Amino acid sequence: MSFSGWAAAARRPRIEDGIRQCVMVALCLIALFPIYFMLVSAFKSGVGYAQSPLGLPHPITLQNFAKVLGQSSFPRWVFNSAVLTVTSVAVALIVASPAAYAFARLIFPGRDLAFRLVSTLMAVPVIAVLIPLFVFMVNVHLVNTYPAAIVVYAGFLIPYKIFFLTAFFRQLPTPILEAAVLDGCGTLALLRRMIIPLSRPAFIVMAVVSSIWVWNELLIALVLLQSDASRTLMVGLTLFQDEFRVDVPVTMAGLAISVIPIILVYLVGVRYFTAGFLGGAMQGE
Repeated sequence: MSFSGWAAAARRPRIEDGIRQCVMVALCLIALFPIYFMLVSAFKSGVGYAQSPLGLPHPITLQNFAKVLGQSSFPRWVFNSAVLTVTSVAVALIVASPAAYAFARLIFPGRDLAFRLVSTLMAVPVIAVLIPLFVFMVNVHLVNTYPAAIVVYAGFLIPYKIFFLTAFFRQLPTPILEAAVLDGCGTLALLRRMIIPLSRPAFIVMAVVSSIWVWNELLIALVLLQSDASRTLMVGLTLFQDEFRVDVPVTMAGLAISVIPIILVYLVGVRYFTAGFLGGAMQGE
């Protein structure tokens, strides 16, 4: 190969890498634009937003946040969302952990078929079962109560957690678990003392991802929690937006406040994402 041909071949990967980087930067900017719009709008007055919807706030005002926090129902909405998020995620993890352990480590008739059936439940959309769930909750008098939403949220979370935890449990080092069994650990003791501690990154990853979904979920909460005392923050913000439908800055201020808990949860658990995935890869080698 001539020098010119070698140089052209060397430049080609660089050009492709440059194009790839430009595409990634463009996608990141598109993904971050809604956050930018939310933040700059939250600090604008109504007049400032009408004059420049996409520009930086000038002057900066905190009146929109004062309007949101001044709503009497706002603290109740935050409390409801927190209770439903923590409880639903905890119930789903408690149910999914032994099920995933059974699929990953035990041998019983129909195991693979049962696992496939559980996995297919991940493809069931919320809208497909929402009406039957609502009718059932009405018949058992659970509408506008915590148990109604917790059961539904946990029910949708459990298949995902079983699928993810089963894959992680299968990658745990078998010699350590066999040594624990030889030392007298029963099934429940093995799960509680060995598997759960070794799978801590996986549990934290699932807790963070599930918390984000439950906190931001709207459709289930809108149907099952209709009273003002039981509404979640997302449902409250939809009504809040209707109340201030011509005041976009106030709505954006409410959304900005609502993402603060999610950001905190993500920052606490983000280091476990890498630890969980790297740990699984190393165990699988």
